[in-house]
Formats: sequence, structure tokens, C-alpha cells
Amino acid sequence: NDLKKDFGPSKLGYKNLRKLNSTLAQLGTQLLIVPIPTRGLVEAQQLGKIQYDIKGGRRAYKRYLQRLRKVGLQVPSLPQLFDPIEASTLRGETPESLFFSRDHHWNSHGARRVARLTAAHIKTLDIYPALTKSVFRTQSKSRRVLDGSLQRAAFKICGRHYPLEQFEEYVTESLSTDDLFAELPEAEVVLVGTSNSKGKLNFNFSGFLSEYSQLDVLNLAQSGGGYSGALQQYLASEAFSRKPPKLLIWELPSYYNLNSSEFFDALLSQLSGESL
Repeated sequence: NDLKKDFGPSKLGYKNLRKLNSTLAQLGTQLLIVPIPTRGLVEAQQLGKIQYDIKGGRRAYKRYLQRLRKVGLQVPSLPQLFDPIEASTLRGETPESLFFSRDHHWNSHGARRVARLTAAHIKTLDIYPALTKSVFRTQSKSRRVLDGSLQRAAFKICGRHYPLEQFEEYVTESLSTDDLFAELPEAEVVLVGTSNSKGKLNFNFSGFLSEYSQLDVLNLAQSGGGYSGALQQYLASEAFSRKPPKLLIWELPSYYNLNSSEFFDALLSQLSGESL
């Protein structure tokens, strides 16, 4: 997946994405999709002697985002993560690696960078001025170590142990609410996605999103559910049926091709009932 050369679904997949987007819009929900670029695209300097068409992969990824926009989806300007020209707007960012060396997830730096770009796009949306704003503060919580998935695979295949990777764990809190027992408002912004957003390890993607966008983000991502699990479960939930959010953020790794007709048929069937 790190060396993927093609991105995005077939024509039918884009058609289904358009239908999903328009159906959610009828319910008053703006969909924003965050297809995380692969490690091969973002950190090509780590490839060593591996033969990979970096320029071709990056072009294919950019075409993918352009096609998503063409069918009406909102997508952040994620190529800024690897495009030297566009990345000039990110001066002042720390140069740390955005992915783990021996695990398939991003790290806290990757979550922060993508959250900053996503929040910048959210602020351009027509619905943003009407959303409830709050003040959030992020701070370092602790240093953690990770026995990564690729590290465990290397041990299983080669019988070799590698040093555990360290990473900084962050936590974000709201500074706007003094009354801890105040009734919480209905969620205006909901995040669904993968273990990058919510899993055994906390990379604080939703927290960074809240800090940079000034929006309270309800994190309903799932670990182990792939690109579809969290979205399917939320759209079928009583909470969504009772009051759909104004903004739905869908995080997923870009190596998923989104070609499953069964997935979209199930979602659209569920949403058809909601829109009656």
C-alpha cells in the first residue's frame, strides 16, 4: 500500500460518492473526505533503493483529489504535505517524520499536519460561520512507545527484534466551558474514520482538528473497521437519525479504492429512509 501507483475508484465509485454526498446534503449534512496520502508519497526520502515512481504516484493522488472535487466532495489541500511549491505555505512547521518507521499508522506529527490542512479547508466552507466556536488547547501528555505492526511482522518473518519507537502523546481540551455539568449540545461536527483517528493509541487527530478549526469534533472513528465501519455504524445510528450533523468528516487512507457497490447501496438505502 505504501507504494501504490493508482488512487481512487472506478467511474461507478465516483458516481456512488456523488450520490452519497448529495443525499447527505439533502439531510443538511456537509461531507468532507480526508484521504490520507501514503507514506511513499509523503516521505519518499525514506525509500532508499526501492524503485517507485514517486512523481507518477503523486500525480495520480492529485488526480484522485481533483476527481473527488469534480463530483462535489469537499477535500482538503493534502498535496501540501509533499509538494515543495505548495508546502511553502507551511513554513514554520517542524520537519519531523509524519509516519512511524515500523507501523502503518501516521504519528502525532502526521495527525497534526493533516488536521491543520483540514481545518484550513473547513474554514472556507459556507457553513463555517454558522457553526458554534470554542477555544481549545493542546498540550503534551506523555511519551509512549510503540511495538508497530510492521515491526511485529518483521519479527515473525525474520526473527529479529528492533527498538521500540517512541512518540509524543497529546491531549486537547476545551477552554470555553466552565460548568462541567452543563448539558452538552447536539454534535454539529462528527468525525468517522479508522484507527488513525481513534484506536489503542491516541494520535489526537480530532483534538488537533478542534484546536485549529475552533469546532467541537465528536470522534466516532473505529479501530479495525477499515474505511467503512465507522461511517456505516454512525449513519445507521439513532443519533444521526435524530439530528444529522452539519459537518461530517470522513478520514480514510487513500489506498482504499472505494469501489464496493454493496457498501454504497447499503448506505444509500439507509439514508433514503432518513430523507423521507
